[in-house]
Order: sequence, then C-alpha cells, then structure tokens
Amino acid sequence: MAFFNAPVEQPDHACRAVQAAIEMQRRIEFNRAEWEFCGWGELAAGIGISTGQAVVGYITARDRMQYTAIGAQVNLAARLEELTRELDAKILISEDTYRLIAEAFPVEYKGRIAVRGFAEDIAVYAVDVSIE
Repeated sequence: MAFFNAPVEQPDHACRAVQAAIEMQRRIEFNRAEWEFCGWGELAAGIGISTGQAVVGYITARDRMQYTAIGAQVNLAARLEELTRELDAKILISEDTYRLIAEAFPVEYKGRIAVRGFAEDIAVYAVDVSIE
C-alpha cells in the first residue's frame, strides 16, 4: 500500500498516485519477459486507487508500530484492487479520484459496481495503461 498527501500536503496527490500506478504497470510489463525466462511465473499486479478522508498516523499494537492510513477510502482502494481481475483492468480508480485526474489521464468508465463492504454501488473507472 502507498498513500499520498500525508504527512505533507500535495495538491496534485491524485495525479501522483495515478502516475505512480502507471509507472508500476510499465515496469511490470518491462520485466515480464525476464520473469518468464527465469521460470518465476507470471508477473502481474492490479492496483486500486481511491481518494478521500482517512486517518493517517502511527498505529500501534502490543509489539508493533506502523505509520499507515485507515478508513473507508483505504478499504475502497483495496476492493478496487480486487476488482481488477474481474473487470480486466490493471488500474481502477474511484469517482473521487476520477474527478481530480479526468483531464490528465485517459480513463474508461466501467459502471456502478457493487463493492463488498459498501452499501451503495460505486462508480468505477479504469485508467488506460497503454504501454508503448
């Protein structure tokens, strides 16, 4: 998991997140042949991105402390990642992310989808990851 806009505010956090996801997909594609040659199996990853409020900070347990983010938007990003296989997409984004990046990246509207853990269907968009 990666998150943007914390601990330092980034006005372009949504664009940074999408650009990072695209770069991840490009690197995966670049390394795919090497993985196959080495017999390491298929190299693939789905990425989900959601924008919104989250609790960010140190979360502690008895023997562990971690700087992380928690909340509904974090859960939505995880659910979008799970949907990448079903929707045959490498990167899925939420409606709130789409509103912030619509002019910067080509996307395809995938529809309103029932997402586990959410009462209402969620508008889902796939980011075009054309690899040249």
